[in-house]
Amino acid sequence: MRKKQEQIKKLRKKGNNYLKDGNYDKAIEIFLEGLKLDSTDETFLKNISSSYFQIKEYNKAEHYSQILLDIDKKNVEANNIKFNSLVRQNKMDAANLFLESSEVLKNQNNYNDLKSMLDPEFIKTQQKIIELNPPKKNTYILNYRKLFEKEKNNFI
Repeated sequence: MRKKQEQIKKLRKKGNNYLKDGNYDKAIEIFLEGLKLDSTDETFLKNISSSYFQIKEYNKAEHYSQILLDIDKKNVEANNIKFNSLVRQNKMDAANLFLESSEVLKNQNNYNDLKSMLDPEFIKTQQKIIELNPPKKNTYILNYRKLFEKEKNNFI
């Protein structure tokens, strides 16, 4: 078992060196070798999907990111790689469904940008919601003033 872990560690290091040099094909080769030792290694899966994305093999990037998502659906990088791979393959319906189902992507700051990229009607819908429910002005200021007045009396 220890020997296997040492091999995995060496392969990670070797593959990462290829990544740093921008040699994605060689990095993929090394990381795939690592997957033979541990098919659920998240680092290998993440680096393989990322490398495939870098060399514009989006179908393979999508495939390996999905394997990683099957292990850890909250993996941020896998969610982003899968989404972007779907978009780059012009699978907009699939990308939109994935965006809607991904809790990770829904909680990112750029969710509205991603959604509007896939669904231009989304912007119109959001504008209508904002127009119908405008934010209340000075709500927090008034609440803090009331609280301060109550607390002030306790200290005097």
